[in-house]
Amino acid sequence: MKKVYSVLFLLFCSIIGRSQFVELHDEVSSMEGDITNTTEVLSAHWDVINISGSTKNIRCRREIVQTVSGAQHQYCWGELCGPWTANTATNTSSEIVTIANGDTTNTFFCKYKHLGNAGASIVRFCWFDNINAALELCHEITFSAQSPSQVGGIANDSAAAFEIIGNPVNSISALKYQFQNQPNQASVQIFSATGVLVQERPINSTQGFVMMDAENFANGVYLCRLVNGGRVVGTQRMVVSK
Repeated sequence: MKKVYSVLFLLFCSIIGRSQFVELHDEVSSMEGDITNTTEVLSAHWDVINISGSTKNIRCRREIVQTVSGAQHQYCWGELCGPWTANTATNTSSEIVTIANGDTTNTFFCKYKHLGNAGASIVRFCWFDNINAALELCHEITFSAQSPSQVGGIANDSAAAFEIIGNPVNSISALKYQFQNQPNQASVQIFSATGVLVQERPINSTQGFVMMDAENFANGVYLCRLVNGGRVVGTQRMVVSK
């Protein structure tokens, strides 16, 4: 009986250790697309926060649990983005992101191209300690594409478009935006990889460009958010490399 209690205690400690490794902020579990838009890219982003109590060197692993034939997947971690791929093989990023205790990185993105193929793909992402892989946290997201009459609500805000022209940024680039309706208290917010707001530019028109000069930023990865009415309606990953 004493041995059983010891095993249970170790299991409990293992579960607690994993739950206190990292946590996710603003994570999403599903995104929906329209199969008639064959060039559509579903893009999701959330922050990863180190809550372990010490600085950690963290890697990211992607596991494609289920995929639609013909669809393609991509993800970014740190400064690296992997290639678009249609296979279901597990892929671990070679990038190691060092995060101090309590700090946040916003360098994670996952993307999906349905290319007009209907159905649902399930992808699991796991973040783990580079030295002790037993310390990890995993999260699943489902990407799906249907005909317009079947789509219940696209997580990418269909009323807004947002892209970076010229990325990585090495001199002058532009954030291109377009709203279907007149925006309300809209802006472009740019955050550093640690989640610090480094610049915010107000937007008053339905479409246009926000010019970006690389000289105003240190080299690194940034998160660009398009905000309208207090709600994030678009996210883009920006890399500055001068």
